[in-house]
Amino acid sequence: MNLVGKIFTFVIFLMCVVFGAFALMVHAAHKNWREVVVAPKVGLNDKLEDAKKLEQKLLDEKKNLETALNDEKARTQRRLIALEEQKKSAVAERDENERKLQIEEGKSRELALAISGVHQRLAVLQTTIDRMRNDIKVTVDERNGLQTKLVGKTDELMNAVAERERLVKLGKELAAQSIKLKEALSFYKLSADGDYKGKDPPPVEGEVTSAPRPDVVEISIGADDGIRKGHKFVVTRPSTGKYIGMIEVIQVDYPNRAVCRPDKSSLSDQIQKGDHVKANLSKVR
Repeated sequence: MNLVGKIFTFVIFLMCVVFGAFALMVHAAHKNWREVVVAPKVGLNDKLEDAKKLEQKLLDEKKNLETALNDEKARTQRRLIALEEQKKSAVAERDENERKLQIEEGKSRELALAISGVHQRLAVLQTTIDRMRNDIKVTVDERNGLQTKLVGKTDELMNAVAERERLVKLGKELAAQSIKLKEALSFYKLSADGDYKGKDPPPVEGEVTSAPRPDVVEISIGADDGIRKGHKFVVTRPSTGKYIGMIEVIQVDYPNRAVCRPDKSSLSDQIQKGDHVKANLSKVR
């Protein structure tokens, strides 16, 4: 029940009270109804006037209350309109936010797909990079191996070139020594094809270049000097001129070197490096 209904209920209740009072007064027939009606202040006329005034007052209050109610309704309606506008604005904002959210979600999905694609491409690239690194490592190892082989071959080539130069130089020296040997053979009237084992050596001199063992001596004269296997030489010590003993050639493999064996029965001392060697068979005391 609203306020207007309550007012009407109150007015009806009040009228019921008034009319009840009138009924009670009419019921009292033994009274002077005129006096009851017109008696000042307590008469029914005065009470009726008071009731009318009260009714008017109540009607005025009702009117005021209705005015206030209408004003309140108007304010409420305006608030409702404002709230409705706010609702529409909020709904529009919500819809706009949902639209933006959908757009952002779409972008997020696209970005996620793009990131997934990038990761896949990165995985492929990483695999390719690993394969390339492995290929590079294999290539570097092969290059290092080839470089090592090249260095080895270069060293071999340089050694071969040096050996060739040495052999060419040695060939020239051998040719020159061969000429000298032929001249020496011609001077001594010897044949290059003859066997001179046991014959006296040519009158040449040299020195002991090494004596690694008591039974082996190496001297500084060789095939170019006409030395042959079986030739014998006298060994003396240059510092004292002392006779040391006799040696016999056992190997002539080089143009300027020969290997000899000491004659132990003729040795007066141990043969040393630097001892003098000459092809004079007369002993020096």
